[in-house]
Amino acid sequence: MHLVSDAGDMDPTRLEIDHEQDEVPDALGCLWLGLCCRDGIGVDQDTKRAVELYRMPCDARHMPACGALGRCYWFGIGVPADREACAKLLREACASKEEGACSLLQKAGIKRD
Repeated sequence: MHLVSDAGDMDPTRLEIDHEQDEVPDALGCLWLGLCCRDGIGVDQDTKRAVELYRMPCDARHMPACGALGRCYWFGIGVPADREACAKLLREACASKEEGACSLLQKAGIKRD
């Protein structure tokens, strides 16, 4: 799976992976749109959609998105709280120097391994 660097004229409310092309739209765009969906900034609040938007670039190894997805699992935002899934995602993101993930690991008392 690889990232498309420019989402172009794509409708952000219909952002999906093109499974035939195996491409993920712009990782940073997905992350920011996920934050908007999570908090209801400029769009209706939709935490489940935020999780979908974080998962796409995370699956393509975009660590800031993995950190955001880990936070969703920690706090139960858009998904049921799952400390194991959270810890796995945050450890991975922290190992890649994603400071927000490292900070949450520390605050949550989760060992970095």
